[in-house]
Amino acid sequence: MPLYVSCERNIFIFIISLQGIAPILPIFREGILNGTPELKEQAAKGLGEVISLTTAAALRPFVVNITGPLIRILGDRFTWNVKVAVLQTLGLLLGKVCTPHLSFFCCSGLFSHWKQHLLA
Repeated sequence: MPLYVSCERNIFIFIISLQGIAPILPIFREGILNGTPELKEQAAKGLGEVISLTTAAALRPFVVNITGPLIRILGDRFTWNVKVAVLQTLGLLLGKVCTPHLSFFCCSGLFSHWKQHLLA
């Protein structure tokens, strides 16, 4: 299934192959897991931008691969700006794609409360 990504400002439009976002995920994963705090923040923001520009159907196969590194970073000691970038990215992902293995989180009132305060 091709992934169509377009920018709302009509700056760019491109098509990623049948692999979806798989070719670029290792770049963000490496930045999030092994980068400096500034790089972790930028990688989380970049991943959030990819998520916002990607369709929910194209994201579904990669939900676990995306959430794993993000949740791992939340447990470590980093500055607030890194954690805010990670939480915003998780909010974008969970707002766009609620999969069955995340249904406990998505169907509870916790998600709507968390999303309302985080993305406001």
